[in-house]
Amino acid sequence: MALVSAVDLPYLLTESRSTPMHVGGLQVFELPPGAGSHWLREQYEFMVSHQDIAPLFRKRPYRSPGTGFAWGWREDDELDIEYHVRHSALPDPNRVRELLAMGGRLHGSLLDRQRPLWEFHLIEGLEGNRFATYTKVHHSVVDGVSALRILERWLSPDPQATVPPFWTTRPKRERPQSDNSTDPLELLVGTARGAVDVLGVAPALVRSLRKAMSDELAGFPFKSPPTMLNTHITGARRIAGQTWSLSRVKAVARASDATLNDIVLAMCSGALRRYLIEMNGLPDSALTSMVPVSLRTDDSAGGNAVGAVITSLATDIADPSWRLARIKESMAIAK
Repeated sequence: MALVSAVDLPYLLTESRSTPMHVGGLQVFELPPGAGSHWLREQYEFMVSHQDIAPLFRKRPYRSPGTGFAWGWREDDELDIEYHVRHSALPDPNRVRELLAMGGRLHGSLLDRQRPLWEFHLIEGLEGNRFATYTKVHHSVVDGVSALRILERWLSPDPQATVPPFWTTRPKRERPQSDNSTDPLELLVGTARGAVDVLGVAPALVRSLRKAMSDELAGFPFKSPPTMLNTHITGARRIAGQTWSLSRVKAVARASDATLNDIVLAMCSGALRRYLIEMNGLPDSALTSMVPVSLRTDDSAGGNAVGAVITSLATDIADPSWRLARIKESMAIAK
C-alpha cells in the first residue's frame, strides 16, 4: 500500500456532500455512418470485456489502525467493472437539455470510497444521431489536465481504429514509492516527509501573497467585493453548455496580442458583468478569479500537479477592449 501524497490528501479530507472533490467531463459524439441500433451496446460490451485495469484506476482510499490511521491507497482485487462502466439512455424527447440534466445529476453525486474513485457512463439516444459520454474521477486520483490527456489518448482520428478503454492504459512510469510496508511508523514517517515537501513551498507562497496584497492589479481574493453569487451551495450541480468557434476565439487572441486564456477570461468577465447589471447587482470594484495552472510534465502517474494564480476580471470596466487589457496586465503580474 502506498500513502496518499500530501498534495493529493486535501481532496479527500475536505470533501463533503456540498463540495464533491471530483473532476468530470461530458463529451458528445456522432454515430458512425451505418451504425445499427445495437452499435452502442456492442461498444459497451467491448469496454467491459477489458479486465486488465491499470493500477491508477484500481486503487481506492484506505486507512486502518495498521496504517496509523493515515490515508493510503489499496489495490481493489474485486473491482466490478460493470459498476464503474455504465450504459444508459436519455429520456424523451432526447434533447441536449435532457443530456445536461442527466450530466448534472451524475456530477452532483459523491464517488463511493469503498471502490476505486472513478465512473464512466455511455449515454445513447441523443438527438441528431449522436451519443455522449460522461467521465468522473476523484481529484485525489488525477487533476483535470491529467484526466483530459488520458481521455485524449483514448480518442483516434481514424474511425476504423480499435483502441482499448482508457482505464486499461498502463502508466508509462509508476510514482516512486519507498516500499510497500504497512508498518505504522514507516507510514507516519512517509506522511511527515510529504508534509515537509508541502511546507517547503510556504516561503514562496508567502512572497506571492505579499506581492498580491501590495499590488492592486493582482486581484488578491480578500479584496474581491461581495456579490449576489456569494451564497451557501448544496451538493446539487447543473451543467450548461455553449458553443463557440475555436478558430474565431484564436483569431481574436492574435488580433489582441493575447493568450487564449486571456480571451476566455474576458468572455467570462463580460458575461458576469452583463448578468450582474441585469440583476442590479454589479459591484463598483472588480471581481477576481482563481485560474488553475498545470505544472504537470507527465500525466501518466496520476495525482495532482496544479497551481493557481489570482487575477482581476475587470468587471468594473465597461469598454470590452480596455477590460481585456486590464485582464492581460493582471494575468502577467500574477504569473
